[in-house]
Amino acid sequence: MTANHQPGHVRVAAGIVAIAMASSVLLFGLPLTFPDILARFHGGPFGFGLAHFLWVPCVALFAAWAVLLLAGAEILERWGTRRALAAGTILVLTGLALFGSGQALVGFLGGALLLGLGFGVSLQLAPTALTNAWFLQRRGQVLGLAAAGVGAGGVIWALTVPWLVGQYRTVWGADAWRVAYLAFGLTVALLVGGALLVIRDHPLDVGLVALGADDMGPRADWTPPEATGLTFAAALRAPWFHAVFLSTLALGVVDAAILVLPLHLQEHPVTPSGAANPELALTVACVMAALSLGVAAGRVLLLGVAERISTLALVAVVFALQGIGMVYLGGLRDTSFIPYGMGAGLALGLGFAGALGLPARVYAAALGTRDLGRIWAVGGSALMLGMAIGVPVWGYVHAAQHGFVSMLYGGGAVLVAVLVTWWLAMRFGSRRYVRPEA
Repeated sequence: MTANHQPGHVRVAAGIVAIAMASSVLLFGLPLTFPDILARFHGGPFGFGLAHFLWVPCVALFAAWAVLLLAGAEILERWGTRRALAAGTILVLTGLALFGSGQALVGFLGGALLLGLGFGVSLQLAPTALTNAWFLQRRGQVLGLAAAGVGAGGVIWALTVPWLVGQYRTVWGADAWRVAYLAFGLTVALLVGGALLVIRDHPLDVGLVALGADDMGPRADWTPPEATGLTFAAALRAPWFHAVFLSTLALGVVDAAILVLPLHLQEHPVTPSGAANPELALTVACVMAALSLGVAAGRVLLLGVAERISTLALVAVVFALQGIGMVYLGGLRDTSFIPYGMGAGLALGLGFAGALGLPARVYAAALGTRDLGRIWAVGGSALMLGMAIGVPVWGYVHAAQHGFVSMLYGGGAVLVAVLVTWWLAMRFGSRRYVRPEA
């Protein structure tokens, strides 16, 4: 077999996309059930409110963050990608079972912990590890397809979960949301099970080499460019590293909006005339589908424009999209006119997708590329950590302000502050390592 034996690489790419689609359960599937869970358990001896319940996604995201930061590389080295993926998926399925059968807050917290650990061990690590092993060429395209797979999974959940819960409401009543977790579990099992059939840890395991390896041989007339920048140790001491890390953390708090958006939309169930909106479930589904579509399209579009405009211009465009979506949704009082809500959701999704890839470019511009891999291994975790912190913050602000409106409006101001911080870091941070020309 040749180095560019396409069928083997195509199958692995398909497996990577399937894994990415399975990972959409955490960010886009579960939040769709939050309104029904809160309605089911509000009051009563084992009841809980919104502010307490939002610790559940916080636990899941924090567990995933901890695994990625503290043990991700070691897990892949000791177990290999396929074994880690299988073990992590078992944890995810167990967590979904606990979540779907939960009767009290402690049950949901336990399910969230297993979900987060499993997500960090498998669904988050596997696509990147497989892409790095199998693709020297077209690596960006494969990662872009994986990111689009996450968004595509979100679109599917947004359109099917409300419908599925509605179909079973006449039979299961207030517990109809539990059927969604059966659907989540079956889908994850099928997607990951199918991926395990076609992926291998390394192309050498099946007599192949990474795509493009035969084109990467040594050339007498080429020398690699010298990487400039701070060492890893020097970067950790640099004030601009901490400025970018903390501002990315703040961005994660803002981006936690996607986890509470279904709850926000459910709080506006009327038309301008004051009548109940009979199509509220359809509105929520369409807005969340548009957001997920924005995430899917945003990563692909980002690949197309990222190298054509400056990092600062890209940040400004991405944050403008996010800000427009958040401010419009914050002021949304009429959930009966779906296209406006869908437009805001699409803008928010495009901005969120773009924001996922921005911090790496900012770190590179502010600190250089000499040790960017190690710098990103630490600094890149700030966004997920910020989202983990942000979910309960949104919950407690909701309790204090009786809604998410102030956070949605305030998120725009935070985005401006992050933009200014990143601009300062990129402008002045590079002076620590760029030598002035003689």
